[in-house]
Amino acid sequence: MHKPTYETDLATLEARYETLFTTTLEDGTPWLAFWGFEIGAGWAALVSDMLAEIEAQNIDVTICNIREKWGRLDVLYWTQDADIEPIIDRAEKRAAQTCKLCGNSPRFDHPIDWELCLCKPCWNSWPTKSKVPLPGAD
Repeated sequence: MHKPTYETDLATLEARYETLFTTTLEDGTPWLAFWGFEIGAGWAALVSDMLAEIEAQNIDVTICNIREKWGRLDVLYWTQDADIEPIIDRAEKRAAQTCKLCGNSPRFDHPIDWELCLCKPCWNSWPTKSKVPLPGAD
């Protein structure tokens, strides 16, 4: 089984979809550059599917950042084309049920750390010091 990593799964997406991540002015000067990926490699496949769909729809967009915020996929972009909304919505819903580290689904619901989108095995191996303790727990 393939274990997703940043280098093999996310770095290649930036090169593959370069035109979605940069905007240049008429003189060729870069105007807005991609800030990068701030997600676990487990979301690489669903992000790749989202980018492929955006490209296939020929949407005029500049994607500024693809990140995880509060346990959710968050895509920052600039466009005037509303056709992008359903594509991003589908990716966000898929990410909500996918482990950010390994890509397994379904997501494990752990009530104390709702900002971590992890499956049970990844949750169990997540560093204890990073877990939010239950209120009143010692």
